[in-house]
Amino acid sequence: MGSIVLLDRDIRNKIAAGEIVESPEAIVKELLENSLDAKSTRIDVELVNGGLDLIRVRDNGKGMSKEDLLLCYKRYSTSKIRNLDDLFRIESYGFRGEALASIAAVSQLEISSKREQDVTGHKVVINSGVLEKIESVSMNSGTEIVVKNLFFNTPVRKNYLKTNASEIRKVVSIVSTYSLVLHNIFFSVMHDNKEIFSSPKNETMLGSIANVFGKEVAKDLVLIDAQKGNFSVYGFVSKPHFSRSSKLHQKFFVNKRYVKKISIISDAINNAFHTLMMVSKYPVVILNIDINASNTDVNVHPQKNEIRIKDEMKLYDAVYETVLTALTHSDNIEEKLNETNSNYVTNTFSPSEGKKNYLVSNFKQNYLVNQSSILETESYNFVKIVGVINKTYIVAEVKLISMQLQKEYYMKNICECWKKIQ
Repeated sequence: MGSIVLLDRDIRNKIAAGEIVESPEAIVKELLENSLDAKSTRIDVELVNGGLDLIRVRDNGKGMSKEDLLLCYKRYSTSKIRNLDDLFRIESYGFRGEALASIAAVSQLEISSKREQDVTGHKVVINSGVLEKIESVSMNSGTEIVVKNLFFNTPVRKNYLKTNASEIRKVVSIVSTYSLVLHNIFFSVMHDNKEIFSSPKNETMLGSIANVFGKEVAKDLVLIDAQKGNFSVYGFVSKPHFSRSSKLHQKFFVNKRYVKKISIISDAINNAFHTLMMVSKYPVVILNIDINASNTDVNVHPQKNEIRIKDEMKLYDAVYETVLTALTHSDNIEEKLNETNSNYVTNTFSPSEGKKNYLVSNFKQNYLVNQSSILETESYNFVKIVGVINKTYIVAEVKLISMQLQKEYYMKNICECWKKIQ
């Protein structure tokens, strides 16, 4: 008899749930995004005992039919995609058809929903992923999802949760984060029958920022609003004199989807502020980048916390230049920018060795041969050629970009210059 077996359905579902359902915050995020896809204008979240006893998310969205209700909690059921092509132009928040199935596998789940055109709504009760009953209910249009006794059938997972206070903070953080960019939606969070967060509809993003971060923060923000190539950049950054000691006040969105990890945007922001802010201080940033959905891949993380973007360096340039332009025209700091030459740092490279060698300061000035007549005024994306040392080293001023991208882009540009010098 062989040693390989097929895992049964229950174990498979619990393994899959472990990739998505780590905490009450992860559940709230998934349900919140489903409500957003349903075109809700009001989303209310309720927790009991930090979310372990109960998580309720109620919305006023378009709701589901009885037929859809009987399918929605099953794995790989989705209304968002129909074929492989759809997977590469995701415009909705959810699409995998895994969230409700994963939640159902580790809880006792109730889903009630009603469409505006229906006389009554319907409710399904699911226990450990298995349908127990369906019944008609009287309710307003929209959907209400109740998650009871989280991890009751996988108690070991409870050991990895933080304190109630910590779990509640994380839930409030994800809800308030979405409220920043979705200012036309009402959000609220209650815990043990007490309201702990509320964000009413606001006419502008700035109004929502003031609600979440306070008016003192909002009044020191600079508007970012520009179209750069295929990227539309909109949001706010703080003025250089206003900073924080951590990046907790930096929130990035792509097509209004919150993305926790997107280093290319973070690098562009931080480098734009490079000489305008003290070391270990960070600006407040709330930024949304609109990109054609076909140029993004949101299917790279089980919880959709990361995103892959085509033409990363073009995105870097768009954010960097937009932010720097906004800062330049804020509080007359253009002179300071010019004095510090914040856009470039000077390094030397040897194209034949293909690596960074040593700084210009190691050489006497008389060894530097100006090559401007040879290179004329040709511009390169990330490099300004200053000169050549002993026909061996190119001295260049290079844009500040993330370390992981330096080798690929710096060397490409410098090698192009080297060919012209030979």
